[in-house]
Amino acid sequence: MMLSEITFLSYLLLGVMGFLGLLVGLILAKVAEEELNDGKKYFFWLQRIIFTAAVLVVIIFLKLYEFWGVLVALGVILVLFIYFRKKNADVFYYAICALLFYLSAFKTPLLEITTVLVFFLGYPTAALIYQKSKNKNLIYLAKKTAIKFSFFLVLIVLFWFVF
Repeated sequence: MMLSEITFLSYLLLGVMGFLGLLVGLILAKVAEEELNDGKKYFFWLQRIIFTAAVLVVIIFLKLYEFWGVLVALGVILVLFIYFRKKNADVFYYAICALLFYLSAFKTPLLEITTVLVFFLGYPTAALIYQKSKNKNLIYLAKKTAIKFSFFLVLIVLFWFVF
């Protein structure tokens, strides 16, 4: 689907910029490794706050609260979140962010805001990944994280062409 305000290349590059927040977060975690233990609970809450902010910004900016179907979809998302919250919450966050990213592509300023929020979501997510990992090699973690979250980029491309 070709959106009227943005080209596919711009859309994809903004998606990559949002994705790079994970890699920047890993670098920051490596630099400030001694601070990770003290900040674990803050990273966990910061991750939730940024994710919630991204969802609310898209809902309010696109006035999605006017549609009952969206409210039902949000209910399904909430149920999925409760199911995934312990095991793969970070993967769930990025799957929903891919959907938010696509929805925000209809309005260029919103897409830029969503990109920044996805980028910032990468900081606490990467810090938590770094802290949990036994192997602290930055190259190894960058590859592992890029592979684990590459579905974000795949989803935004699929959403562009399918919907």
